[in-house]
Amino acid sequence: MYNCMDMTGKIQKACWVLLVVFGAAGAEGTQALVYKQVSTRTFRDAVGKEKSEVLHQTIIAARDAILTQTEELDVITVLRPAEGTLCQYDPRRNIYAVMSVQAGREKIQQYKSLLSKHYDRMDRSKKERLAVVLGKVRPRAKALSEKKTSPVAGYDTRKVSFYENGRLRMEFWLTDAFDFGADMTPLLEATGEFSRELLALKRKERGFAMRSRVFPVLEINPQVENEVTEVCRRDVPDDMFLIPEGFKRVDSIEPGPPPENEDGEDRGSGGDKDVPETAAPAKAEADGREAIPMPE
Repeated sequence: MYNCMDMTGKIQKACWVLLVVFGAAGAEGTQALVYKQVSTRTFRDAVGKEKSEVLHQTIIAARDAILTQTEELDVITVLRPAEGTLCQYDPRRNIYAVMSVQAGREKIQQYKSLLSKHYDRMDRSKKERLAVVLGKVRPRAKALSEKKTSPVAGYDTRKVSFYENGRLRMEFWLTDAFDFGADMTPLLEATGEFSRELLALKRKERGFAMRSRVFPVLEINPQVENEVTEVCRRDVPDDMFLIPEGFKRVDSIEPGPPPENEDGEDRGSGGDKDVPETAAPAKAEADGREAIPMPE
C-alpha cells in the first residue's frame, strides 16, 4: 500500500496485502487474535523486472476491525470489512486518512477497461494471462484440497489451492484452531483479480490462514506471500481502534519524513479536516500507550 503509482494503487495494494491474511476474519467479544507474520511482496515494473520487499507485521483481529502495524513502515492500517473502509494512521504526525474500498473497486474497473482497449495489440503470453480477468474467455475455477499438511507455527493446517483456467491463483494453509465469521471475499473481489466462480469456491473454505500465497495477473498488484510466526488470543482495550485525541484527517498519507511548512509545522498531505466520528484508526504510541499488545 506504500509503493503506489496513484490513488488506485493506494487502495488496491492496501486491500491486497490485508485480504490474504485471512481465510475468513473477525473476532467476537473483547478478545482479539494477535499474531506476527512475515510478508513478502514482489512487484514487477513496466519492463518486467521484479523487486521484492520483506515486511514484519503484527496484526490484531478484533470485532469488526483488523489492525496492522509494520516494523519497516511508520503508518498503521485499520481495515473495517463490513464498512468497506481502510484507514491509514501516522502517529509521528498525528494525522490519518480514510479510503473507500468501493472507490478502489471503481478505479480498478477503469484500469481494466483501458487494458481491454489494447488487448488485441498485446502479445500472446500477455493475452493468455489477462484473458480471464478481462472477460475475454469463460472462467473455469476449481479448488484442490490436501487434508493435512506440515504444521505452521505449531498448528496443523490443510492446504487449499485455487485455479482459474489451469492457472494457480491462490494457496492457503488453513487451520481450524481459530473460528472466524466475517466474509473477506468482497475484498478479494475489489482487487479485480478473480472471477465470481473462483470467489464462490473461496467463500466455502473456512479457517485462518497460517500461510498464504496469492498470484496476481494485473501488474499493479504485487505477489504476496505471508507466513504467521506467532499467534495468541488476548483482550484488547475498548479504545484500541479509536482515533487519538487531536489527530487530523488528511486526503492521503505518503511515506517518508513528515513534510514541514515555512513555520516548521507538519502539513500532512491534503490539508487538515475535522475528525469524523465514524473513522477508526487505532490508539498508538503517540498518546503514550502501546500501539499493539505483542504475543508472548
